[in-house]
Amino acid sequence: MSVTALLEPERAEAITVVPHAAQEHFWQSDGSAATLILTVPGPISVEFWRWTLAPGARYEGNPHPAGTAETVTVLTGSLILEVDGQSVVVPPDTTATFVGDHPHAYVAGEEACDFLMTVHVPHSR
Repeated sequence: MSVTALLEPERAEAITVVPHAAQEHFWQSDGSAATLILTVPGPISVEFWRWTLAPGARYEGNPHPAGTAETVTVLTGSLILEVDGQSVVVPPDTTATFVGDHPHAYVAGEEACDFLMTVHVPHSR
């Protein structure tokens, strides 16, 4: 079950506007936070997140259901993305995509890192 299925009401409008200030943090710790902005439903649900990681902060992500993909778009700072034992630095103004159904972690570099994340979760059959 997606995080959205647990937290968000069903949306039936043709256009949905979501003020970010109205959203609560899903996770936060020592200057770091993750906020689920919204989920776009469909055959593949897309969760849209905003993250802030304090300098050097690390978040271990649990593997999602099989077939899940993620993207991260770094706005400020740099993000060290770890997936299945591999590590890559994602600089500002750069987007990376990776398999979300493997162990993964997000680590901020020496500065705080702000990034947007999407999680593409296929529906169970």
